[in-house]
Amino acid sequence: MVILLYFSNKLISEGIRCILEDEKDIEIRIADDAESLSDVLQNENPDLLFVNYHVLENYLPPVSDKTKVLLLDTGCSEQQINYALIIKNVYGIIDRNTDKELLKKAFVKVNDGTLWVKKSIIKNLISRLSYFVNLWSLNAAEKEVFRMISIGFDDSTIARKLGKKEKKVKLLIESLKQKSKVDTRWELIDLSRQFEEFDKMTL
Repeated sequence: MVILLYFSNKLISEGIRCILEDEKDIEIRIADDAESLSDVLQNENPDLLFVNYHVLENYLPPVSDKTKVLLLDTGCSEQQINYALIIKNVYGIIDRNTDKELLKKAFVKVNDGTLWVKKSIIKNLISRLSYFVNLWSLNAAEKEVFRMISIGFDDSTIARKLGKKEKKVKLLIESLKQKSKVDTRWELIDLSRQFEEFDKMTL
């Protein structure tokens, strides 16, 4: 199994190489820069590519179907993890505190086509996606109120900006809470901000 490493910090690549250098069934390659990353991916077609979020977001070229991407979680936000899984088709999220044996197991499983992601991350992702599916079906008035809630406007300001009565805005907010499956305005504000970030990532 050939594993290509490319991290924004070269010490991480060297550390992983040292940890795995005794493994006979693992061959480690290290990309020195974005250009060599692209070259190795094209010419050698490694089985796995192991990167951090900065590389994933900024330097990842197109990857063949043969090469599976793993992300080293160095403190990624929920939105970054969701982006990695949904948009970048990452096969595995490796915690920074993973020991050698578990790291090897993750590599083998992912190479065999198994997703390596904590159940809690999957549950959270599915939960968020179900909310977002409901939110993508909002009508024009609900979308506008939802956007203004994420900015932090109160009901009277939203009503004034939209040229609607405050009572109508309150009804729209109640409808948004039902569709979002949240109970409070604060939960709705939080969800609206997450949705806005997620929506930008999926454009």
